Amino acid sequence: MKIKDYLPEKNEGVYILDYKEYSDKSIYNLSEEFIEKKADIFIFLRDEKVEYLLTNTDLIEIMLQHSENMSLKELKTEEPKSIIFLRENDNIIEAYNLMRRQNIEHLIVLDE
Repeated sequence: MKIKDYLPEKNEGVYILDYKEYSDKSIYNLSEEFIEKKADIFIFLRDEKVEYLLTNTDLIEIMLQHSENMSLKELKTEEPKSIIFLRENDNIIEAYNLMRRQNIEHLIVLDE
């Protein structure tokens, strides 16, 4: 059983964005874009590599901390994340076990 067998056909709610373009934007501005796009996750790339991941749950926590004026760059520094990804042909059970062991909510799945 491969991960790709369980992926939706479309990645609705997932947006891949250029980190350089968004790094100085405030979290408040990003939250407006989340709402506009009806997004669940923003994945920010720099030079075709994942630089940061921002979820709608992250935004709620940031707003509750009254940190919405912080820039994405500042957030990345204050709240660093380990970005873990798997390939679509990896085993789904192994992916599930990894998520359970490391308490991971989101995994990025790459195609070949």
